[in-house]
Amino acid sequence: MFDSGWAEAAPVAPAALSWSQWVPGPELAAALEAAQPVDLVDDEGFDAAERLAGWEALAAWATGRLYRETAEYLHARQGRVRGEGRAELAAQEVAMEVATLARVAPRTGEVRIHQAALLVERLPGTLAALEAGRISLSHARVVIEQTEQCSPETARALDAALWSRPPRDRTPTQLRETVRRLLARIDPEAVRRRPEQARRSRELRYWSDDDGATGVIQMRMPADQARGVFAVVDALARAAGDPPDGESRTLGQKRLDVARDAILDSATARVGEDGGDGCCCGHDDYSTGEPANH
Repeated sequence: MFDSGWAEAAPVAPAALSWSQWVPGPELAAALEAAQPVDLVDDEGFDAAERLAGWEALAAWATGRLYRETAEYLHARQGRVRGEGRAELAAQEVAMEVATLARVAPRTGEVRIHQAALLVERLPGTLAALEAGRISLSHARVVIEQTEQCSPETARALDAALWSRPPRDRTPTQLRETVRRLLARIDPEAVRRRPEQARRSRELRYWSDDDGATGVIQMRMPADQARGVFAVVDALARAAGDPPDGESRTLGQKRLDVARDAILDSATARVGEDGGDGCCCGHDDYSTGEPANH
């Protein structure tokens, strides 16, 4: 990301200020739209790259505004309801609205409102950096992921320490390491609690993509167990050949096929052993993906 202190710059004529130094917002969008396109034949790359930097900053600014207003809308909706469980129901309704308006999967809507709330409530510095075009959404998500299991107080302290320093150009991976070091210094106990938190938060989720043709299964578990599962599946996939029908599969496809077949074959065998009543999966129709009714 270009990180040149846009937050302190004032919008002036492009001739006096390169695009990457503009404060991202409506003025920058209008100026970029009105400016003459770069002649890519004569341009050696600088001017065109500067315009891209301007658009990158605008994208980050717009995303930050989107997440801020999403959180504000969520809080407003929750503030109107009273009674046990009503706030959670309101959050579910907002998530569905967000998913519908953005034309994304319901799970994506849930993730968006959750992340928006964390940015506003716990990570105001990270949200401000996103709105200033200093970081991308990928950077912001790194901070969210690393502080999600922390107490609100620890998250706010880390956020303040992270953005109190002069801005630096960092990839999301580099930022992740910086956040980890800060967390270890601010709250060493939080780092020690992470394995147990990972164990308690283990889960398996399913959702389908927007057209319903592809189903997605997500497994969350302690990292050492996840590495073990992947290592076993990967080893079996690398040893597997292609099916007799001649399909040439990628390694990723083989991994999926190995994992799928191991689960479904095991479930089928369990049905046979229990006389048709013992399958913990409820005798799902594997051809359609529809669970059995209970």
